[in-house]
Amino acid sequence: MLKNITTAIFCLFNLICYTQTNWSIEDLHVTTFRNGDRLLEANTESNWKFCNENQLPAYLLLGETPEDGVLYNFYAIHDTRQLAPEGYRIPELEDVKTLPTEQYYQSTNGGWKTNTGTGYFNANASGYMPHDIESFEVLSQGVFAYYWTNTNGKTFHSMSFVIVDGEKGYSIQELRREGFCAVRCVKKNDESAAFTMSEGQIAKKEKFVKLNRRKEIDKELTNLNVDLETKEQELREINKRTSDLEREINEINARKIELQNELKKNNLTLSSPGAERTVNVKNIPSVSIGNQIWMTENLNVDKFRNGDPIPEAKTAEEWKKAGANGEPAWCYYDNDPANGEKYGKLYNWYAVNDPRGLAPEGWKIPSDDEWSRLVNNLGGQKVAGPKMKSTSGWVENGKDTNESEFSGLPGGERGLYGAFDGIGDSGSWWSSTEGSTYYAWSRYLGFNSGSAGRYNDGKQDGFSVRCLRD
Repeated sequence: MLKNITTAIFCLFNLICYTQTNWSIEDLHVTTFRNGDRLLEANTESNWKFCNENQLPAYLLLGETPEDGVLYNFYAIHDTRQLAPEGYRIPELEDVKTLPTEQYYQSTNGGWKTNTGTGYFNANASGYMPHDIESFEVLSQGVFAYYWTNTNGKTFHSMSFVIVDGEKGYSIQELRREGFCAVRCVKKNDESAAFTMSEGQIAKKEKFVKLNRRKEIDKELTNLNVDLETKEQELREINKRTSDLEREINEINARKIELQNELKKNNLTLSSPGAERTVNVKNIPSVSIGNQIWMTENLNVDKFRNGDPIPEAKTAEEWKKAGANGEPAWCYYDNDPANGEKYGKLYNWYAVNDPRGLAPEGWKIPSDDEWSRLVNNLGGQKVAGPKMKSTSGWVENGKDTNESEFSGLPGGERGLYGAFDGIGDSGSWWSSTEGSTYYAWSRYLGFNSGSAGRYNDGKQDGFSVRCLRD
């Protein structure tokens, strides 16, 4: 469906020309290019990230079907296979600038919070999917409508126009090309309707085009020079860091040789791999509760029972990657080793469940049933909490008795995206029991609760671990 939106523009020939631009009054909702090739659908977080990282053309459905609304990344509208239907094209920024600014562009029933729509442009409040958000969700629905143009901006950016709830006109914005916006099309001009220009007019036009192109080239060259200077500075820093690392490696190797010579001189031998993981069962602080023997400290090991190292996730990105790949990982709360001395390490469930064994020799990770047996020995889930919590270290001391001598401490937790939370006011401990494909059972103690909570948490989360005598 098309509607003629008449706009007035000043031409280069000292006269006013009126041109008719045929804009579609519906957002584009195709899922194939003009030649029939299908676009990739960013229907999951992993697909969305894959398309962004590889700069692939893709679309995102706003509902069950394309008729409910479709957003596209810039690579889709800029693809040579043509996203616009036959006879139409994606508008340039100059097309947008010919639209009047004193109109309400909102539709009368397009999900806007404020009903100012007149049907002039019939824009729907479809929102926008940014390129750099952590969660997979469309933002600003009901408040904004973002539309792509086919005009490039600065490096990695292209131009869009934005319609805001309750406001007239539109604004121009540069967006990252990995973002997802709605698309409107304009009908291609009929070449036979073009007016005849004099030689002088043609010369003026060509001169104007060349001047504009020169400005564009100068701007792009300026941006490229800035980018080049930045990259050169990064390279200098990398070279300096490489030199520092080489020096540190040489110092480590020299120290290693000194220690090996000292061992030989004193007739000693190097310990076997994994020896530092060996733990004397008798030296581990423990307490007998009912017919169970529990550790009274959180686990703080960085190797599996067979001596293999457990990867440490020092950044949020490393933590997310380990969880997404189902790989074991540990960390200190806030990546601060001082927290490890008091609260132990935080582990994802893939470390707990690894067949190489997380618990020391003679110990095991308690199952969900074994946790329930402990809680029931202390009076049940509703009252066991104060009996399990240490009398110090919590944000509100004095309420807890630690009657069981379990000495639970509020070591906090780490979420699947790498954020830390809860140190000082809560503690969570894994069980070895799987709840489902993505979840496993855990126990929770909070500073303001008398219960010992039982939860089915995501395997990518980071919790403390207590062990039970095997």
